[in-house]
Amino acid sequence: MGTAAVVPDLSIVFLSIGGVLIAIGIGYLAISYGLLRGRGWAWSIALILSYIGIVIAIISILSGNFISVINLAINIAIVYFLYRPQVKAFFRKSPSAKI
Repeated sequence: MGTAAVVPDLSIVFLSIGGVLIAIGIGYLAISYGLLRGRGWAWSIALILSYIGIVIAIISILSGNFISVINLAINIAIVYFLYRPQVKAFFRKSPSAKI
């Protein structure tokens, strides 16, 4: 709000970014609900988002942002966890299921 008062031309940009972030947050809430309920679609979406996160973290590390190693480790842990046999059984996926 303070920035919009100083630079009114940027207020539309900030509102747009805020709208996109709210939409992403609502999407993550839906995925979280699906993961808690053992829905197969949520398992697939979580894997896709984790793979995207791995790629982004690697690009970030290569560009010099070494703190992204933490993000990389978290995304790798999520992929590892989601491919565990017990987790696949919870989501009613076959043992050989990929995305």
